Amino acid sequence: MLDCGPSSLLSTFSKRVLDFYNIEHEPIRDNRLLVLTFIDRNANRRLLGKERHIQILQSKYPNVKVNLLDLAEYSMSDQVRIASESDILAGVHGAGLTHAIFQRPGSALVEIIPNSFNHKGFRNLAKMRGLQYFGTHASSLSGKIKRGNWQEDDVYLEAETFLELMDVAIKSMYNRGTRNDDIS
Repeated sequence: MLDCGPSSLLSTFSKRVLDFYNIEHEPIRDNRLLVLTFIDRNANRRLLGKERHIQILQSKYPNVKVNLLDLAEYSMSDQVRIASESDILAGVHGAGLTHAIFQRPGSALVEIIPNSFNHKGFRNLAKMRGLQYFGTHASSLSGKIKRGNWQEDDVYLEAETFLELMDVAIKSMYNRGTRNDDIS
């Protein structure tokens, strides 16, 4: 495991892609809803019960705009824009989380890691981009249908664990920039 820090090369790459698509990081304003984008995987490594988890999350945090999106349905420019506008980018481990490269420094990346997998590449990416990182391993799928490998198996996370993970990420944004939200 590497102890990564800020990367000027990665920041330069991010800025050039954002410039190419004419996307600017606006200053963080305290009068707008926080934006949490959950990457909705539809082919494999799907989060079981995600619709219910997202529904509970939305009711618990009315001050957060929660987007449940399959990025594969969007053009590359839209994917970059979506990531750049997300205060929190979340999802099950996969290539979609690479879009964290385009988030504002100080934003958060949330990763749900397959149970038997121990890769920290996205944690390192977050550190190199000046993002906060929050991750947890999915629960074991004992008794559930599995395809046989971490790349294809769906993942399960108890609602309480999902909400705790998102709670930490959301509350980490409460006093970022000029925001001044109370924790309670």
